[in-house]
Amino acid sequence: MTDQLLLVSRIAFLVLVYLVFVRVARAVMVEVRAETSGGSDRLSPAEAPVATNAGSRSATVPRRPSATSTITGRRLTVMAPAHLAGSSFALDAEVTIGRAPGCAVSIDNAKISKLHARVFESEGRWVIADLGSTNGTTVNGDPCGTPVRLSPGDRIGIGEAVLEFE
Repeated sequence: MTDQLLLVSRIAFLVLVYLVFVRVARAVMVEVRAETSGGSDRLSPAEAPVATNAGSRSATVPRRPSATSTITGRRLTVMAPAHLAGSSFALDAEVTIGRAPGCAVSIDNAKISKLHARVFESEGRWVIADLGSTNGTTVNGDPCGTPVRLSPGDRIGIGEAVLEFE
């Protein structure tokens, strides 16, 4: 009986090790794809659905935002982590958020992907879209699986960082 239990334990351990390996390999592949493609292929369809903050209705978002912003004065202000709190970033037609030095909003944190999310203007409204990040993006605590329209005062969660849309 103990030999059978030992065999089952070994098999269960090997399955667990295999699952951990697959998860790590998947995370590495997501980062490599985002780095080589610049993250732009994450919203590859010509139009993607956009959920409102309430999630009650959806619209469509063009793949490429307009070259010049028609909405002015919008900003992203860092609320957390404490050492970056108060930092503010003006929004242009499109802003990328991530760990990479080339991002308009660059936050050095291990839980933030190199190209984590993008904020862009569409149909006169600001929208945030996750770029296939490992840890995801939230708006007011709700996961951002599809692009989400932003309203002033919305809190955006990127890894351990929190930004407020103003």
